[in-house]
Amino acid sequence: MGRKGPRKKPSFFKIIIRKDFSRLLRLPPAFMQKYGSNLQKNVKLRIESGRSWYVKVESMEDGLFCFSRGWEKFAQDVGLKMGEFLVFNLNAGGLSVDVSVYETSGCKKDARNILRCKDKSSSPLYYETSGCKKEFPDARNICWKDESSSSSPLYYETVLKIHHRSRITPSRTFARAAGLMEKESVEVVGEHHKQCVTLNHNQADALRVDMAQGWCEFRSANGLEYGKTYSFEFIPKNNIIKVKEVEN
Repeated sequence: MGRKGPRKKPSFFKIIIRKDFSRLLRLPPAFMQKYGSNLQKNVKLRIESGRSWYVKVESMEDGLFCFSRGWEKFAQDVGLKMGEFLVFNLNAGGLSVDVSVYETSGCKKDARNILRCKDKSSSPLYYETSGCKKEFPDARNICWKDESSSSSPLYYETVLKIHHRSRITPSRTFARAAGLMEKESVEVVGEHHKQCVTLNHNQADALRVDMAQGWCEFRSANGLEYGKTYSFEFIPKNNIIKVKEVEN
């Protein structure tokens, strides 16, 4: 007799299209009919980094089931957005579910670098992969005195172009001097808004690093305009990149 391959885990996918996605997630009826008896009332959702969240499996008035209590925290921490795509794999015993999140581009989201929540003042708080809160300076308290030098490798200027809409690639000299090759993400601070931005590393070019997930939100919130010149300065003391318009 031939050797049997590994047993496949029960799985399902969901595309985020409902406006209440941040509050609850409806589970596919066909999946629940076939595997619902294996799913515990409280399950652990786990992403690839190892971070996990407990959510409640609850029946709804229409007879369907959903992830309810705890789901809002999960959706918030992984930065879930409309149109994104999730794949759920049920582990043996029904106590935990492995979750992969895909962006609207079709690329898998690196959820390790975008874990965040908001406090009562709505200013974002970011979390390291250890689960500990990472402290960043308030943009309003950062000294904007011009101490930069065009000769410093920690400073460069660039003209913002249309292809910088969703990502931007720092100069290689700047990326190397700021240690971006060793970072998963970096805090970028503008005059009005700060944002934790994911760094994408190019496997074909070890010296290229793209500022990707989070850049679009930063650009929009700070009103950065195409055709204008902006300076990027890494501040080692605060471990941030300061972005500022260069006045001609």
